[in-house]
Amino acid sequence: SSGINAEWPLRPGGGVGEAIACCLSMPVIQFLGRRRAMIVFQCLSALVFLIAIADVDLGNDWGLDSVLSLIGLTTVSICFSTVYLWTSEIAPTSHRGFAFTFGSGLGKFGGFAGPYVFNNLGPATTRAVP
Repeated sequence: SSGINAEWPLRPGGGVGEAIACCLSMPVIQFLGRRRAMIVFQCLSALVFLIAIADVDLGNDWGLDSVLSLIGLTTVSICFSTVYLWTSEIAPTSHRGFAFTFGSGLGKFGGFAGPYVFNNLGPATTRAVP
């Protein structure tokens, strides 16, 4: 079943995933360090999203892709918070404001363009290439 009603159960799960990412990111970064945490969670994100390509139903409204997408959302959120920590180290003090603004602007543009591209290219591609 497609449409808005089928996607509704994912919305609270996305909020829970973001909350878990906020609570989990700092202890993981303190334990692994910024670089290792970033590498681990980017690899984990890629693995989770690749496994999500499989078409496995877990119930009436849920599939393996739904569950793994929520897990992937959590890992990507941890990566995004780590990037913000790195921005302050990469840019010198005189350019730090520009670096934060530019990075945040690109993040907002990606958040805007992603659904637009997905909705327009979805019918032309397979579900493995959104």
